[in-house]
Amino acid sequence: MPIGYLPGESYAGSARRRTQGKVVFPRHLATTARKMGLRVLLVDDLDETGRTLNEAKQWLLDTYPGVKVRTAVLWHKTRSRHRPNFSAHVVKPYRKGKWPWIIQPFERYENGEIELAKL
Repeated sequence: MPIGYLPGESYAGSARRRTQGKVVFPRHLATTARKMGLRVLLVDDLDETGRTLNEAKQWLLDTYPGVKVRTAVLWHKTRSRHRPNFSAHVVKPYRKGKWPWIIQPFERYENGEIELAKL
């Protein structure tokens, strides 16, 4: 199955004080496919606010006219403005207005807690 990679960046700052800014995408989708299919599954690890997924979906629709986009995430927070077609886990607040912080396995490396060789 052809696969493509669309990196998006919206957070800046240190691991403890990250702030979300404008979502930035590349000009082209990185893919080995000879041509883009009409059906795409857009996958992300975490759907916290829906902003990145909504903008990535719109980028695909604008860049590849006629494409049909469905979305899948590992963790979907119910406060998100995006509703993925598929999700592995639905995350709800543990108290009113208090949401759990999802720690990705790769964050330990990014934060300097472990060396790459020990992954």
